[in-house]
Parts: sequence; structure tokens; C-alpha cells
Amino acid sequence: MSNFVRQIDRVETDWTKFFDYQQLVEEEITEYSSTEVTDRLLLGGIHANPAWDYWFQFLERQWQTNFSKEVVDFANQQAAPRILSLGCGHGGFELSIASQLNVPYELIAVDLNPYIFGEAKRRIEEKKLNIEFKAIDLNFVALEPDSFDVIFAHASLHHMLNLEHLMEQIYHGLKSNGRFVILDMIGEVQTLFWCENVEFARNLVEQFPAKIKKKLSANPIAPYQPPSLQVGMEGIRQEELEFEIDRFFDPIKCFKYNSFMRLIGTNPVLGNIFDLEDVNDREYLETLCRLDLDQVSNGSLRPTEMFAVYQKKLIPASVCATKARIKFLQTLVLQQSPKSEAFDLVTKANSDELIQNELTAIKSKIAKLSDLLAFHQEEIKALRRKNESLQEYISWMQGSKFWRLRQIWQLVKSIFTGKNPIDKPN
Repeated sequence: MSNFVRQIDRVETDWTKFFDYQQLVEEEITEYSSTEVTDRLLLGGIHANPAWDYWFQFLERQWQTNFSKEVVDFANQQAAPRILSLGCGHGGFELSIASQLNVPYELIAVDLNPYIFGEAKRRIEEKKLNIEFKAIDLNFVALEPDSFDVIFAHASLHHMLNLEHLMEQIYHGLKSNGRFVILDMIGEVQTLFWCENVEFARNLVEQFPAKIKKKLSANPIAPYQPPSLQVGMEGIRQEELEFEIDRFFDPIKCFKYNSFMRLIGTNPVLGNIFDLEDVNDREYLETLCRLDLDQVSNGSLRPTEMFAVYQKKLIPASVCATKARIKFLQTLVLQQSPKSEAFDLVTKANSDELIQNELTAIKSKIAKLSDLLAFHQEEIKALRRKNESLQEYISWMQGSKFWRLRQIWQLVKSIFTGKNPIDKPN
């Protein structure tokens, strides 16, 4: 199975070079190597809160389907499906899906982190499941063309930098009648929730019924914080995810949700505050669930998550754009030349040379943008170093009994002028 998915060293449009990518990778691996998981090898901790679990039960009732069901139902209609999971994490969904298949299958599951497959591998041996786990960086993945009946990704693609490359690979790797099933974040970069979503949720908590609100000493939802310097790859380009998918795929079904319910369901306090055995608590939680979807459907709040099933476009948007440009050139030629001559010119225009020229122009623009981003990235690194230096001196200053205001000013001035810092007093 390994030959169908591999890792390559270079991609045409590589956004990783504008970051300290190795540091981001290390932060990502460290975080998810220590993440709490449930017995089903799904994310635990706040993701196992009763209110969060109830929210997804509510969504399943509304949609009459769920993520695993879409993968399993389509795969079971194929003679011998080959399935690919992108960003499998600890492997919980893969084990669940494989155990529900009633046809011969191959399932390849890939993830950046090589240290989290252990328990899943033990279980596939025990249950005789045909799953192969591979450690691959999806920013540099290459898929064998027309190889997979189903490709799915559960809450993983919002970690990707090279979305353009990844979507192109998914498109080429999926069979013509295949399905791409995704559940992922589409909210604000890094923070997930926009300011208006956070403020709505905070105001909603203030209006909770007295019976529930009395359990709170303060509003547990923190005020909105704008995006800051990136740590790890969480939500790094999630606002662009739907746009990039739509360039290559058409939706068969698509559900958008979580205008605010994640802020309640995954909150350490609010996610556990409702007594689901109590009819009134359960009815109020149900009201909140309906309100979330209403806010999305009437356009009052933007959704931050999406669950969708896609099929391949007959022609990807990138090709459509080039063809549209050719059609425009045809119109210009017909206006300027006799018909017979015009079509000769159009024939020449409608060639690989024109497409190559278009690509060259685009690459030139990307190169200029790349240089600009690289310059600003160096500035950011320099500011980080200055910030670290300032933090170090502030920490030291706070421990000194004889620090004077004049020396604080000299220190700050030296950091931002680039001159040698003042000597620390004895």
C-alpha cells in the first residue's frame, strides 16, 4: 500500500519557507504527543465534555448523517475500496471506519507525528484490520493519480500551510467517481472565532437561566484576543480552506455550524455545567444548539466549522481560469483580424505556450511576494529576539531591589536602537 502515498522534498508553491518551519513542526509534534485521548482514541479532555458530546448528537439528528457514516456508506458501495485518511492523529476514526466495512478494503492513514500510532497499531493487529499508518508531512505529500475511492480528513487540514499543493494532490489522487469527505475549521486564522462570535457567546452566558448561572463565579469565556505570532500550525490558514477546496471540488452535501457552541461545549466550566439528566437543563442546551445553527443560516454570525462531502470538478478552477483567458483573447483577435486569420491566431493562442506564459507571470508575482514575505519574516525574527531580550531583563529587573527608572529607560532605548544594553548594576 505504501507506494500510493509518499513524501517529496519540494513543492511548486512552498509557504513553509516563510516560517521557522522546523520549529512549527516540533511544536506541533510536542503538543499532540501529550494530548489526552479517550478509550476510542479520539481527542479527550475538553473534547469529551458532556455538552460538546451532546452538541454533536444534536447535529447528527439534524443532518441524519455523520462523518464516519459518509465514509463507510460510500466505501461499502465499492467492490474493493482504497481509502486514505489525511491527518489521522491517534487513529480512532480509522479504527472505527475499518471495523464497519463489509467489503475487502485498503486503508492508509498518514500523519505528521510518528509517535502517536502505537496503540492504534496494537489494536489493528488484535482486530486484523487492514490499516497502514505512515508518518508523512502533508505539506509535502504526493499521491499516486487515480488511486483512492475515498479520501477523508477529520480536523486536520486547518494545520496545513501548502494548501494549494495539498488540494491538487487530493484532486489527482482521487478516482473520477471518488469522494472527498472533510470535517474541519474554517474560522478566523489562529483564533478560530471572530470578535463578534466571542462577544455573542459572552453575552449569551450573562443571560443563562438563574439555576445555571448561579454555578458561575464569573463569565468563563475570555474576551476576544486578536491573532498573535504563530505557535505550532493550529489554524494557520483555516480561513482559506473552503476557497481552496472549491477550486477543485463540487459539494454533494455541506453543513456549516459552530457560530458559538464550541466556546460553550469545550469550555472547561460551561462544557460540564449542564445536568443532562435534568429535563430543563437538557432543553436549554437543545435551545442553544438550535440557536447556533440559526445564527449561521440567517447570516448573523459566521460559521467556524464545516462538514462536507465533495466530488471532483470535471475541470479544476485553475484550468477554467486559463480557458477563460483564452476565450477573452479569442474575442480580442476576432475584433482585430479577418475571421480566417483570427482562428489561426486563436489556434496559436490556445496552446501550451500561452498557458506556460500565464504560469510564468503568476510565478513571477509569487516570487516577488515571496521576497517580501521573507523580508518581513526576518523582521519578525528580529523582533522576537528583541522581545526575548526585553523579557529577560524585565524578569531580572523584577528580582532586583535597587533597579531605578532611569536604567529601565536606558535598557528599552538600547534594545530598540540596537546599541549595547546597559550593564546590570551590582
